[in-house]
Parts: sequence; structure tokens; C-alpha cells
Amino acid sequence: SDFLTTLENIHVHGDENNIDLRIPIQFSDVVSKENHLERYFFGKILSGNLKKGDSVRILPSGIETKVQNIFLGNKLTNSSETKASISFTLEDQVDVSRGDMIIKPYNFPKIENKFEAMICWFSLDKLNISRKYLILMNNKQCYAKIQNIRYVVDLMTMSREGLSNSVKVNNIAKVEIRTAEEVMFDKYAQNRLTGSFILIDEFNNKTLCAGVIA
Repeated sequence: SDFLTTLENIHVHGDENNIDLRIPIQFSDVVSKENHLERYFFGKILSGNLKKGDSVRILPSGIETKVQNIFLGNKLTNSSETKASISFTLEDQVDVSRGDMIIKPYNFPKIENKFEAMICWFSLDKLNISRKYLILMNNKQCYAKIQNIRYVVDLMTMSREGLSNSVKVNNIAKVEIRTAEEVMFDKYAQNRLTGSFILIDEFNNKTLCAGVIA
């Protein structure tokens, strides 16, 4: 598709980012162990790697702690690599929720509520800049609005149509998005998985568009 062609032409430093640890939390669970409760956190390593004993930081709280144990399924392991779905425990009893992110202490993603992105619009209903949508990014969901349409790409000539006020089905456009809460992300060129998102219609849960952060 034209959208995939556009993505393939974006310069990316390799398909995988093995440097920047990014684990968006999917959920947590508390398990009773003998005379104490143990909290387990579940997520997929979108980039980087994780080792037992590593110092990590929890975002957005900023709390720093260490990895106590790592599990691949039910198997205890000393380390885990990019794209592995894992569960893990931390040395300290801390509160970590869905949409929080585990990183290395001084290797931060961007934490902002405003960014520019390239989107591909899927819906038969035109983009409405007066409407609010739901954005889903790195397991975090919140309200978002398209504040500006920078330009729409003419798919016949791949030229930019500036000052557009309309985005229709199958259009590719560069837009400015503002979110109701701060979200954590990397630019798509740095990290494909943490630099992408979808917009959802809050009334019917349909996916309206996919986007990559410019």
C-alpha cells in the first residue's frame, strides 16, 4: 500500500533498537507467597534488553529500583532480549500500572502531550479537528485532538498539498496532535514500536488511523 511505501522510505537505524530499554506495562498481578505478597509485572520488551539485578526507572513516577527476577512463561531466566514477552518482579514494593513504562535510569523517552506525526486515515468519515479521539500508544490510552493538519500527501504525485483542512479515507497527512495526558514515546526513526500509535473512535471502538511520530 502507499502508506507502507511511505513507512519503508523513512530512514530507520535498523529494524530493532537494542539500546533503549522500553517495556510498556500491560498489567500487574499480586501472588500470595508463603507469608508475603509478591507483585508481578507483565509486558513486552519493545527495545533494549533486561537482566536480573539491572537498575530500572518507572515512568511516569520516576521511581528507581532493581529487577529481582525475570520469567519467560513460567521459566526463571537471568536475562531477556528485545521482543520477548516477560513477567518480572522488582526489589521494592512499588505501584506500577498499565501504560507505565520501564526504562534504564538515564535513558528517557520523550514525555510530552504534543507532537507531530504522519498518519494514514482509514475511516470513511473525514478527520474532524473539532472532535476528540482516543489515542492508544505503548499500552496507554487517553483522549487526543488533531490540532493542525500540516499537509496532505497527493498519492498520485507524492507531492505535499499544504494548508489542507480535510483528511479523507486513505489519505496520508502530517498533523499536530495534542493529548489530554502526557504520553511516552520515541520518534519512529529511532524506535518503530514506541514511535507508532492508533486513533480510535470512542463511540464504536473502530480504528480510525495509524500513525508514526515524526
